Amino acid sequence: MAIVGFTFTKMFAQRNKVPKGNIKINHSLNVNDVKEQEIVVEKGKKIVDFIFEFKVDYSPNVAEMNIVGKVHYMDEEKKIKEIVREWGKNKHVDPKIMTPVINTAFHKSLLKALVLSEDINVPPVLPLPQVSPKKNKAEDYIG
Repeated sequence: MAIVGFTFTKMFAQRNKVPKGNIKINHSLNVNDVKEQEIVVEKGKKIVDFIFEFKVDYSPNVAEMNIVGKVHYMDEEKKIKEIVREWGKNKHVDPKIMTPVINTAFHKSLLKALVLSEDINVPPVLPLPQVSPKKNKAEDYIG
């Protein structure tokens, strides 16, 4: 039905050495668990938490980040029980549900990692746009 909230539960960022030369940045996101909430928000509806971990590794061993959080998803009580049962059986959730959950976790974590990278003074986790001076039209003219 809908994502109704989001919570970071852990953030870790560490610079191991001063960044020099070519640096390779890898990031990954994994859903580690799915847990039904005891909170009933509205009659007949329940919430399930998708617990995720987002990792960023800078190599060669320049820095590391680890962000853990929860995406709160609300649906009919029957559907929530089905999601939890399916996860418990084979660690799988319907892609129609999992896709927006993963996208939410990824977007929020990537933005937080961008801020953390600035805080510990390492290259950003994704390339930022660069402004360059505008060329003078007269310089472009060949004639």
